Amino acid sequence: MTKQYVAHVLGLVKPYWPVANLIPLGEGMAAECTEEKFAEYLEEVNPIAEKVIKSLEQEADPES
Repeated sequence: MTKQYVAHVLGLVKPYWPVANLIPLGEGMAAECTEEKFAEYLEEVNPIAEKVIKSLEQEADPES
């Protein structure tokens, strides 16, 4: 299910930000990115991701 959410979000990003290069997202974490920095990035985007997931879950459940 998470994979579907990620695909959905990336599908939303491209129309609003057409110059976004999404290829690196499919390649994983950059080699020069430390585990600590990656953890910081995850913490930073977590609130946004939670909102997106909650929104998608509400769309999937029409009784909500």
